[in-house]
Amino acid sequence: ELMAAFTEPILDSLPAGSIYFGGTDAGRFAVTAVNDLQTPPPAFCLTQNGLADNTYMAYLREIYGKRIWLPAQEDSNAAFKQYVNDVKAGRIPAGADVKIEDGKVSVQGVGGVMQINGILARMIFDHNKDAHPFFVEESYVLPWMYPYLEPFGLILKLHAEPVPELAPETIARDRRFWDETEAKLTAMPEFAGNDAARRLFSKLRAAGAGVYEYRKLDAEAEAAFRQAIRLCPTSPEANFRLADMLAARQRLDEAIAVMENLQAVCPPEQAERAASYLQQLKDQRNPKPDEPATDSPATEP
Repeated sequence: ELMAAFTEPILDSLPAGSIYFGGTDAGRFAVTAVNDLQTPPPAFCLTQNGLADNTYMAYLREIYGKRIWLPAQEDSNAAFKQYVNDVKAGRIPAGADVKIEDGKVSVQGVGGVMQINGILARMIFDHNKDAHPFFVEESYVLPWMYPYLEPFGLILKLHAEPVPELAPETIARDRRFWDETEAKLTAMPEFAGNDAARRLFSKLRAAGAGVYEYRKLDAEAEAAFRQAIRLCPTSPEANFRLADMLAARQRLDEAIAVMENLQAVCPPEQAERAASYLQQLKDQRNPKPDEPATDSPATEP
């Protein structure tokens, strides 16, 4: 029943011929499996996390390549080069993602790979957007998408052109949908004890909240983040993103309260990170006075 509550609203909402970027494990595997059981399958299901994988891209070209545009090997190489050039030019931070050994460049780490996935997703979008509607079930945020996104049930719709602003009826429809979804889920006895389901639906709601935050619709973003936290109180994503937003608005007491609530319930593997960020927020709220200047040497000669 929980799986149906996830896959059915997504697939029932997709027009035939849609291109769907799946992000989470369920958003990739479950939706793809249910989609493929239908005749004909209503959507082209692509895994946004796997676009930089040459083997996966070859598979996509084999099953979809005659019906939609997909990057060829040279396009994937161009995406890799674009990322490396952007890093070298300082347009994007490299972190520990770009490694050069014996003159060969490799990209390591989730951040770098997702940057390349984002470039490839943009290529697919640009080549197909005039013929196919696009939808996204977000895993990692791909910033280029934000101007094109609007909340669309459990997922996000990626418009062919940037959306100047979200229409009031879109916002109202989204609020109604999620209020009904929250009520439906919390009425299911199996939902309360299913950590995977709680994390999944919380993440979907947090993705919509991110669109509102991008649009500077603070009240809607906050309400959506808090709803995501109700769906999964231990969600680091929903809690950290809400605390970040509140702190950026100088609502530090409220940001601290969010992190204190998370710290009280978070699993051990998240405890250190939550405690560190909570202390950072407290230090930001109560900065220590500068240490008095001293002429004493730091070390003895």
